[in-house]
Amino acid sequence: MSDGKYYDVLSGSLELFREFGIRSLSMDDLARNMKISKKTLYQFFDNKEDLVRKVLIFQAKENDDAFRTLMNKQLNAVDALISASRMVNTQIANLNPAMIFDLRKYYPEILEQLIHEKKSVVYDYITFSLQLGISQQLYRKDINIDVTAAIYLEQLELMHRSEFMHSKDFSFSYIFDTMFDNHIRGIVNENGLNYYEEKIKNFKTNE
Repeated sequence: MSDGKYYDVLSGSLELFREFGIRSLSMDDLARNMKISKKTLYQFFDNKEDLVRKVLIFQAKENDDAFRTLMNKQLNAVDALISASRMVNTQIANLNPAMIFDLRKYYPEILEQLIHEKKSVVYDYITFSLQLGISQQLYRKDINIDVTAAIYLEQLELMHRSEFMHSKDFSFSYIFDTMFDNHIRGIVNENGLNYYEEKIKNFKTNE
């Protein structure tokens, strides 16, 4: 079997998991929806747990590649942080709550490994953007990079916990914008603040 077919199956399985959750889909269901034989699935995967693990690894690599692409771009540090933060939120927003529930209940070890690896990648990017901002004289020089990155990562996670979101009467976008605004204003110097406020002004003008 070709690598192309293998990745098509991974991508197709991911889309089905996002739409229907994991528990409700059997290997027969997956094969039928992707219009392939169950024999083909078992040529690639030992069982459903193996398929779930490899699908999540596939998804994580796609997300990681997007972060690596951002890191290789010559971005202003403020723009880099905005882009990375919105990317994280888009990725999480695309997850079906049923898929997360199934992972927590039936595949907890796989989920914990995925979360650990994803946090590591996002943490690396945030520390990179903080170092970039200091070198570009947009962020304060006295920032503790490790602590600031850890706090920001926890804030991003908190926003997506169902118990937090359901307890608030604000939209997700409003909570995100408020969190990001508070964060960026806490780390920029005068040059960075002027750039950020000009960015906001231009954004509102173009709405």
